[in-house]
Amino acid sequence: GLWPAAPAARAHARSISAEMHAGFVDLRNSMPMNIRASYPGKGMTPAVRADIERITGLWRDCRKRFAGAAAKDEGFLFGAISAADAMYAPVATRFRTYGVQLDSDSDNYCTAVLGHPAMKEWADAAKNEPWLIAAYELQ
Repeated sequence: GLWPAAPAARAHARSISAEMHAGFVDLRNSMPMNIRASYPGKGMTPAVRADIERITGLWRDCRKRFAGAAAKDEGFLFGAISAADAMYAPVATRFRTYGVQLDSDSDNYCTAVLGHPAMKEWADAAKNEPWLIAAYELQ
């Protein structure tokens, strides 16, 4: 149940998950994940913007091609939540931390991801951790 049931959707979900796992180095390096912080405007470079455009393009494509055909559309990439959404959850947190301006479809997707109960639990736990990693506390 971690992947979409339809073969084409499942294959695409695995493909975009692999791209997330292996790619978007500029976004990762320039906008490190930090759920507790707010750094609007920091870290934006042309390379990061290219990563953002690729990611949001993937999201819009998945929602357009697969979410409407799903048995249940809960606002996630393939309708119902899947492993692909888990792969992109850290990106959704980065977009909020760095105040990235998104198109409405991508913003709605981030809202769905960040509103999922498991994501809320993860974010709450992160906000209550007693320690910090100085390298990710941007000045």
